[in-house]
Amino acid sequence: MFRSPRILPLLLFGVLAAAPALSATLKVKGVMVPGGVDGMLTTIGTNGALGGVAYFGTEGITAGFALKDQAVTILPQPAHAKHYAAVVPTSIDGAVIAGIASEEGSFTGMAFKDGAYFENFALGNAVGMRLLKRNPGGIFIADIPDGEGGFLFKQGKPAAESRSLPTLQLDRTSFLVSINKAGIAAGTFNPGQPSVFTRNGKTQATIAIPGAVATHGGFINDSGAIAGTFADAQGTLHGYVWHGDVIHRFDPPQTVTAMQVNGFSNTGYVVGSFTTPDGNQTGFRFQGDGTLLTFGPFASAHETLYLVGVSDDGTIAFDLIAAATGLHTPYIATCLGSGC
Repeated sequence: MFRSPRILPLLLFGVLAAAPALSATLKVKGVMVPGGVDGMLTTIGTNGALGGVAYFGTEGITAGFALKDQAVTILPQPAHAKHYAAVVPTSIDGAVIAGIASEEGSFTGMAFKDGAYFENFALGNAVGMRLLKRNPGGIFIADIPDGEGGFLFKQGKPAAESRSLPTLQLDRTSFLVSINKAGIAAGTFNPGQPSVFTRNGKTQATIAIPGAVATHGGFINDSGAIAGTFADAQGTLHGYVWHGDVIHRFDPPQTVTAMQVNGFSNTGYVVGSFTTPDGNQTGFRFQGDGTLLTFGPFASAHETLYLVGVSDDGTIAFDLIAAATGLHTPYIATCLGSGC
């Protein structure tokens, strides 16, 4: 029997929690990129491995890297792609790293295992192609934000069941966001109002958030839950975790003008940021007991917060982009002490 979805404010995975408050338990520390010069983070794996791009001053080159504890992997340029720019990591799944390289407007997705190139994915002269994630089954999702929709790849070719997503083809704001271990992809599109969809094989469905006039996000984890944000008819912004007919809502601790989710772990951590009326940004992590932990705020006049994602242990990867120079400085935020 069909049941209407229920909104449960401040309830996640069945644990009732008090209203969230600002907390100082998220500790921020800088990340030393390989080469020790300039660099930026672009992804974080479920195991906490960091991926990014670094400039190696002594060699005068820029290269993609993966960093786990003290072990560093530098992504080589495949022999057939010597003229491509540095591979930008977009996904880390165990020993497999996926990323994108570009040359003169042509974008190619590449995959590396144990630091060695083994697979590539090309969509011609796609403008702005993104290779977003590889799931444990070896399926990659890619996206072309020019109205052609999203694709699934396996063994270097578009999977037979993927093709362009039909309902997305005419909407240039549509894009894929994530894919879980079961091969279910999720993303956003705009059939009259911003909405979130799931794609399972050839079956596509839209998730419904009661009271929402605009829904964003599309971050799906291995349990099938999806995290994001929504705006109600009054324009108030909320965070949500959707899981079938139950929707868990969480709210920022103060008035905000913008709010977004940038990651959702398999362990239930939702990470994102909100912007206050003064233009400053604050990062947050919402966790299973209903606690909303924060880091920041960051003054927009000096820097912009660029959130990369979250690992299964709750570590958040992010960059701060200097307003004056545009340079990225990489950081992680971790939870220490009581309340973690």
